[in-house]
Amino acid sequence: MDRDPVRLNQYACVICSRANPTKKNQEDSSPPYRVGDQIKVKLHDGRKVDATIRAVFQQDGDTKLNIDYGHEETATIGLWQIAQD
Repeated sequence: MDRDPVRLNQYACVICSRANPTKKNQEDSSPPYRVGDQIKVKLHDGRKVDATIRAVFQQDGDTKLNIDYGHEETATIGLWQIAQD
């Protein structure tokens, strides 16, 4: 039987993550942003625009927001793109 160390390590990581689920506090489980919230966003071209959140989802371990801004314009942004006034 061929035992590839990389494959075995990945398998061990999956088992560890299932065996030891992390428990979140009640405060941590509530999302900081909700659908319908109004936020100010810094776009990739440097513009700051007012936006409405249309969806909140997880992608590659990061929280992403799908937003509407301007006249029928949409974007998917990371939390780091939210402008701090």
